[in-house]
Amino acid sequence: MRKIFMLCCIVTALFSRPVCSFGADYEELAPGYNSCMESATGTYEMLQCGHKAYQYWEEELNESYKRLRWICNNPEGHDYSTEQCLKQVGTLEKNCQEYRNQAMEFIHMFYGRDDEMTARLEAQRFNITGARQQARELGELGRMLLK
Repeated sequence: MRKIFMLCCIVTALFSRPVCSFGADYEELAPGYNSCMESATGTYEMLQCGHKAYQYWEEELNESYKRLRWICNNPEGHDYSTEQCLKQVGTLEKNCQEYRNQAMEFIHMFYGRDDEMTARLEAQRFNITGARQQARELGELGRMLLK
């Protein structure tokens, strides 16, 4: 029973959305995403909008990792090994991507072959929001470490 409850909690968290997508407190996935989706005439174009949004956040995320690697390579005044620091950043990057990949596989499994387009759109949305969150958090971490 507990396992079923936990699975329901996970599924609810993965698929919950704001009631009104364009409400005052709704944040656009990436700059230009909402206008792109409003002008999309089909699923392929919607996926392209998502791809552009993902690219935006992937670039931001790469900048965050670049900043962390720079910090690793400039340890003045800190007690850590450059090699260990770089290894840790690499592990962090790999684990973050693996988390998003596993979640997207779960989404595809949940929808199955019956609703492949919904699965693709939901998985893409999850990947975009995950990349956005990681880019923001790691960007803030880098800024904090540089102070």
